Amino acid sequence: MKHSSEIQRIRHATRQIVRDLDFMKGSVLQTGCSASEIHILLELENSGELAVSELADRLRQDKSTASRNVKALVKAGYVQKLADPKDKRVYRLSLTPAGLEKAASVNQLANSQVGEALELLDEEDCQQAVHGIELYARALQRSYQLYRIVIRPVEARDNEEMGQIIRRVMTEFGAVGAGYSIEDSEVDDIHGAYAGDRARYFIAEREGTILGGAGFAPLEGEQGSMCELRKMYLLPEGRRIGLGRKLLALCLEEARGCGYEQCYLETLRRMGQAQQLYAKFGFESLKGPKGATGHFGCDAWSVKRL
Repeated sequence: MKHSSEIQRIRHATRQIVRDLDFMKGSVLQTGCSASEIHILLELENSGELAVSELADRLRQDKSTASRNVKALVKAGYVQKLADPKDKRVYRLSLTPAGLEKAASVNQLANSQVGEALELLDEEDCQQAVHGIELYARALQRSYQLYRIVIRPVEARDNEEMGQIIRRVMTEFGAVGAGYSIEDSEVDDIHGAYAGDRARYFIAEREGTILGGAGFAPLEGEQGSMCELRKMYLLPEGRRIGLGRKLLALCLEEARGCGYEQCYLETLRRMGQAQQLYAKFGFESLKGPKGATGHFGCDAWSVKRL
């Protein structure tokens, strides 16, 4: 397994952190509250008001679990339910004065606990610890977001929505008009365009909503050993979470399985984030285009050996 040693070290350190922060006990830091209840107090302190569904999403809990924890805090007098003026069937949550006082007490205890630990480190180690745990937290968040995304082969029912996404993203980057793939007929029939034996297109979907997609097909005007990475576009909410990396890796793996020896792509220099991703995957820049795609609006070309 990749990074096996690092995985075991991080798992061990995380277990130790959970234990030393008192999270294994029924009441954390002698606050009289469970870890879940403390998270609710702090989320409401930061946000002011939240619906139960919003709270559950932030805590990575199902709604029924979050509701049980809220019920305990309401009973303790720390949380109050407020009617939502927009929908009388929904209520919002906020802290009572006693809840604000409890949240302040939790923050004081937690700050003291963490501060005492950091005092044992010199300044350089302290900064490394802070930076490292922030990086790990961001990676976990991205992993959680990816976990909720399904990548599957394109279906005919995806044509309209995927076509809208392609047009939206290309317009965002100014790739509109003659010479750009936004004019390709396949934009309106992604499913049909990639129905061949040596072509594939994949949809990234989260809870029924398409975030984008990517595919490959034979490069027109070149011999059969070279394919082209095509129509790889993601909506903003699908970016910076590792989804592009996952889609690209799948396309390259499938292209290799289809017998291709090289993968070509053409794009725009101003699509900087995509350019960085391609470079990390070993795509090497070319001085000019290959094949006969007709996309003379592109100004960046590259190829990768499979």
